Amino acid sequence: KRKNGYSAGYREDERLKVVDAFELLDKMYVTARNLKVYQKGKKPREVTLESKVLAITDRIVEDGETKAFKVVPGGYGEMLYGFDRRQTAMLCRKIVEYDYYRNSWEKRIGFYLTFQWAIRRSHGTMNQSFRIATILEKNNMKLNERYPQRTKERLEKAFDKLLEDGVITSWSYSDDPNINPGEKGRIATWLDSKVNFGVPAVIQQQYEAIAENRQQIQVKMKGKVRN
Repeated sequence: KRKNGYSAGYREDERLKVVDAFELLDKMYVTARNLKVYQKGKKPREVTLESKVLAITDRIVEDGETKAFKVVPGGYGEMLYGFDRRQTAMLCRKIVEYDYYRNSWEKRIGFYLTFQWAIRRSHGTMNQSFRIATILEKNNMKLNERYPQRTKERLEKAFDKLLEDGVITSWSYSDDPNINPGEKGRIATWLDSKVNFGVPAVIQQQYEAIAENRQQIQVKMKGKVRN
């Protein structure tokens, strides 16, 4: 609100909107479906993971009104971002800011890769390639069966945008990059082809640090058991 032509704080209804937004975020969950879980000696199984987007841990209340929150990301966010989240959060911010309509493919693929890197890091497969069919299926992006070349062009455009914005550092086909899915009998070949993505340095460094910390903890625990 304004007083004598100058900014003078905020209106009460604005504060209440902020409070409501935080309360709503505290009730929202990120849902990751069809995640494969590996256990030694057992067959892989698929699970659905639900994690809070934002968790309110503390509130400051004055005269019955909430004045401040202390918040933390959900558990899956901790796993995804690590302990120093500033640079990684900037990377994800770019993905969030993509227009839902004009850049829907970039948004979906960006989040998909980020989550996949978080999952793959424990298996040492962060640089493993992705099948075209898997990218389309997991991100609910439909193949234009009548004009499949258009799908390829749209997908490659999305890869180029992610590269331009630093979400990935490179991308390339593991197979023949000149496959034309519009040619007779070539759709299946293109869908089965694979793409390599360069993982941003900030992601690799963060996960290497997490792995190193975990290893140090395991060494300390073994030493305690021996003693």
